[in-house]
Amino acid sequence: MVNKAYAAIQIRRFAGLDFFPHQAGEAIVELVVAAMSAHSEEICKAACDSILFDAVKCPKPAEVRLAVKSEYERRLSTEIKREPRPNLCKWCESNGYIQDSGVFKRCLHCPNGGEFPETLLELMNTPPGPKPSIEGRIRNAVRMGEILSRS
Repeated sequence: MVNKAYAAIQIRRFAGLDFFPHQAGEAIVELVVAAMSAHSEEICKAACDSILFDAVKCPKPAEVRLAVKSEYERRLSTEIKREPRPNLCKWCESNGYIQDSGVFKRCLHCPNGGEFPETLLELMNTPPGPKPSIEGRIRNAVRMGEILSRS
């Protein structure tokens, strides 16, 4: 909580805005109480700064409380410790494979490469288009054998 004197100083900054309650002491007291709800002087000042940034008329106590709450939550969210990102493999960025001239290979520099299944490597290295059936593969192999035997 902010002390009353500091909150009053921040609320006095609103004096130049339209509809500031110069004569109504109770209204100023409510604005000061709203500013006192801040957890620290920095939050109180930042909340008043955010109001003064684009305000034309004096805020209501509820608007001051909302600004204080928003500033507190904003600071709380930036103070949350983020888990440091793990060191990534410089070769494969820890995804397990390396692309070399259009061909995917296992990464041998990190443990993720050992987990990469061979069948997935085969699928990744197969050119796009219709895949021949097993019988078609055998026929192609036989034809290649015939062509090689003729030479």
